[in-house]
Amino acid sequence: MAYFRKRSNGKWTYTVSLGIDPLTKKQIQKTKSGFATKKDAV
Repeated sequence: MAYFRKRSNGKWTYTVSLGIDPLTKKQIQKTKSGFATKKDAV
């Protein structure tokens, strides 16, 4: 699952869920930001 949002500085960011870490049982997420448009982030 991925989440897209526009930051207060006008840039877009996305967060992707990569699943559950088998050792810690916590969710793993990857975040990247700095995109000019939502289309670029997708």
